[in-house]
Amino acid sequence: MTQGILGANDAGVSLLALRNSTTNLYLRRNGGIEQGNSAATALSSVALGDFAIAGAVNSFAAGKASISAAHTFSTVFSDGQSGSMTSTAANQFLIRAQNGVAINTNAPLGTLTVRRGGSSGVVTPSASSITAESDASNYLSLLSPATTTERGILFGDTISSANGGILFNPVAPGNTNPNGLTFRTGGNMDRLKLTSNGQLLLNQQADVDADVAFRSAVGSETNMRLNLRSGDNSLGYLRVTNTDANFGVVADSGDLQLLTSSTGKYITTNDRFGVSRRPTTNALEVEGNASKTTATAWLANSDRRIKQDIRPIDGALSTIRQVQPVSFEYTAAYRAQHPSITTQRYYNVIAQDFAKVFPDAVQSSGEHLPGAAKSRDTEILQVDTYPATITAIAAIQELDVANEVQDGELDALKRENAQLRQRLDALEQLIRAQR
Repeated sequence: MTQGILGANDAGVSLLALRNSTTNLYLRRNGGIEQGNSAATALSSVALGDFAIAGAVNSFAAGKASISAAHTFSTVFSDGQSGSMTSTAANQFLIRAQNGVAINTNAPLGTLTVRRGGSSGVVTPSASSITAESDASNYLSLLSPATTTERGILFGDTISSANGGILFNPVAPGNTNPNGLTFRTGGNMDRLKLTSNGQLLLNQQADVDADVAFRSAVGSETNMRLNLRSGDNSLGYLRVTNTDANFGVVADSGDLQLLTSSTGKYITTNDRFGVSRRPTTNALEVEGNASKTTATAWLANSDRRIKQDIRPIDGALSTIRQVQPVSFEYTAAYRAQHPSITTQRYYNVIAQDFAKVFPDAVQSSGEHLPGAAKSRDTEILQVDTYPATITAIAAIQELDVANEVQDGELDALKRENAQLRQRLDALEQLIRAQR
């Protein structure tokens, strides 16, 4: 049997000592309890182990733990790593365990492991600082009794304690995302928001008209671009530019296709549409040539039931005589403004002259003379020559009527000439008979 000593020393610091051949347990006069080579030097302090120091009132130190005199009501548990685990303030509860701290398990997977239920089947240590295991559904709850305080997770480093985070926002005055999730980066700045009604906002404070709203990540950036990549890394992107808030859909390689899921579904626009140009006046404007697979003309609604004040075209031939068809070349300045125009002779009419005949068929194109200040006087005019085409048909009909009259007159003259020829022949025969 191991021998021990029970003794008291009222004159010294110890009031009661329990000792055996390997260790000591002291109850000090000041109320401290110490074991081994530890030191409990303050009232109601406890120090356990050969290296523990409990120097503050109501403190508890175990292992290689040290509590300073001013750090009252502190508890420090430390493992056997080199150097002491030292308190830094009062009312602390500190633990240092190189191989982890565990609750409901003796196999910590990281710095702290909390397990509910049996083994989760994880057999290798995790790189996570905190691991929570459960046999059933597993949640991390961040609760607050106040409905006006944020709840979330912040991410930081040695430079900043909050470089980013994920937060649930309360309903509070001035909050731009009540009852919504906010993702923060770049100095804990709001970047992505998921609102309470399901909106997704990127770099955008609010947008009541959108389910998803994006804004450029750089405040001074004048363009916004959203890349869309397929599995084979093919790229397309959406782009908004600072020029009149233009919106572009771009295929980085290949064709840009606007498709519907089936027939009977349509691609529409609520304003003008331009091909290789910005439309300024008409519903459809094309820079350069346009073609169709057949030589038919554009179709137009022309049902009698949608028309009123229907009149024939009178004086069509006289009107057509006033139209002056010309051939011409475009000026160098205009060709420079429209590179699709080639240097060749073109056939058309002059808008100013055409307006004298068909005033309703001439209008402004929305463009201005190259290099000239924009004003009504510098607007380039455009013409619709279709009235001349229809009038030309009416003129042909007028010519046809005139030709029919002339044909009738010619037939009458032919009959009259035939009658005269018959009379002349009869007269000649009479004269010959009288000789």
